[in-house]
Amino acid sequence: MNLTIRQRGQKVANYLQKEGAKTIRAISSATGLCKSSVGRHLLAIARREQYPESSWWETQVGGDWLRLLVERGDLLLRHQTRNWGRESIGIL
Repeated sequence: MNLTIRQRGQKVANYLQKEGAKTIRAISSATGLCKSSVGRHLLAIARREQYPESSWWETQVGGDWLRLLVERGDLLLRHQTRNWGRESIGIL
């Protein structure tokens, strides 16, 4: 079973929400991920926790919302730059 990096991160985050803080070995055996992957995801979660809303991003719904927000912003930027012409794009 090949999981995306996002799915592996959600697995670790879901385990932490249900079981609380455990050792990397315990999380690894419970989620089926290797210890190094669990360690990387724990570090990433710790970095993201500096923002209050980051725990919501770890959920499926929050991740989908964040992805939609980024895609819409990209679409809006592309739509605006399309009408500017090549000379104006250099401003960005």
